[in-house]
Amino acid sequence: MKRVHSAAYKLFHYPYLFRFPENEAFDVNDTEYFGRETTGNAEWDKNLASAMGERYLHPAEAAAMAARGVRIELVDPKDAIVIYEMICEHINNWLKHLEATALMGVRKPPVEGLREFNTFARGLARVGRRFGLVDMQDPYAVQRRRRNFRLEHRATMNLQDFEHADYAINRVIELARVRK
Repeated sequence: MKRVHSAAYKLFHYPYLFRFPENEAFDVNDTEYFGRETTGNAEWDKNLASAMGERYLHPAEAAAMAARGVRIELVDPKDAIVIYEMICEHINNWLKHLEATALMGVRKPPVEGLREFNTFARGLARVGRRFGLVDMQDPYAVQRRRRNFRLEHRATMNLQDFEHADYAINRVIELARVRK
């Protein structure tokens, strides 16, 4: 029997290949204890430290790095779609949980972590849009949009202009404030 994992489990346990500056891979404690390798040339050392390296990270680690301001890229941009859908499912699961247990003081959501995920999802939506995150599901959508324009009806949404919506995270934050 195949085991099905939740979105939360996938975000914290499924690795994806990311590219980011190699100096971000070093732990502060290790750097203080072992130091850093140098060539003696300051400019060369600076370029080596900021060189992009590849490493498998969990989406939660990648979101935390992106929240610190680290430039991070997916090696396979099609993974952006998978990670984006996991993040949206995770935030929506928190929203469902908070709405279902509105009167019970069950558990406070990790608001800062969810904000990091939301910001990361916004960046992933920009990448995933180019690789099929939103595809034309209706083959006649273009003709319908043209007809609506000619008949002066309200135009349908252009799926290429898709942006990440913050409704779910804003509602989670609102419900988290009520729980204080």
